[in-house]
Amino acid sequence: MTPYGDASLYVAEVGKEYFVVKARDGDPSVAFAWRLSAHRKGYAEVRLEAADEVANKRMQ
Repeated sequence: MTPYGDASLYVAEVGKEYFVVKARDGDPSVAFAWRLSAHRKGYAEVRLEAADEVANKRMQ
């Protein structure tokens, strides 16, 4: 998370379809950006084909 102002943010609660963000100090209503990163279950070791190889196949 990246706050867009003076605040120290943390995730206070995580649910299946939500998470709760609270401010430890600073502005409790500060806007923030967040990013989710995950691996699909059973596919953690699978990697995408290199972009150059994909482009070459389309040109053939």
